[in-house]
Amino acid sequence: MRSHEAKPKKSLWYVLLFSAMMFFTLSLVTSNTIYNILAIGIAIIIYKFGYEELFGEYNRKQKDRKEKARKLYKNMQENYENKKEK
Repeated sequence: MRSHEAKPKKSLWYVLLFSAMMFFTLSLVTSNTIYNILAIGIAIIIYKFGYEELFGEYNRKQKDRKEKARKLYKNMQENYENKKEK
């Protein structure tokens, strides 16, 4: 996907996320449940369709870091066991 095409889509998801937060805050302030229902509805839409667009890069980086840490831990454990056998 081209970067100039991705920005409007990402901006749309950020606007929806911000509006969901505003509806949630408004529901807390006014004690009106309709705003809370709107916030939940928007949040579900964001989770189903926009999550990868908003948080995909972060998730990939975290997955890479966890995999590197797992490999490092495995190597350290193997080195410890090898030293223990000697």
